[in-house]
Amino acid sequence: MRKKHDRAFKAKVALEAVKGESTIQELAIKYEVAPNQISLWKKQLLEGAAEIFERPNKKKPEVIAAEKAKDEILKTVGEMKIENDFLSFNEKKNFLILKNINDLSFDQNQYNIRILPAAEHFFSSAFSLRGGGG
Repeated sequence: MRKKHDRAFKAKVALEAVKGESTIQELAIKYEVAPNQISLWKKQLLEGAAEIFERPNKKKPEVIAAEKAKDEILKTVGEMKIENDFLSFNEKKNFLILKNINDLSFDQNQYNIRILPAAEHFFSSAFSLRGGGG
């Protein structure tokens, strides 16, 4: 039957193995653990030692990349939803709204207005979005 050892026990045995005051064989007898197991714990301790000194809130590069990708997807979905909502109004309402905007005869650049490409294409047959009148 296999014996389960907790982390504290593994760390204790691995540290003793790293110190080198006793051989792996002596530690195996002392703690009743296979020498190969002690060698594995020692290796894991040495490989993972640098992680102890990492900042606890530092994110791994793959986590940062995944979060960035998620943000980009959410941004794209949001833009698509806005465009879809705009185009979901019936054509008459959109025509009247955009016609009234064009009848005001103001410069779109002056007010930093951005007409969505899909809306511009959708209404280009009814009247000119870039011109001044209706």
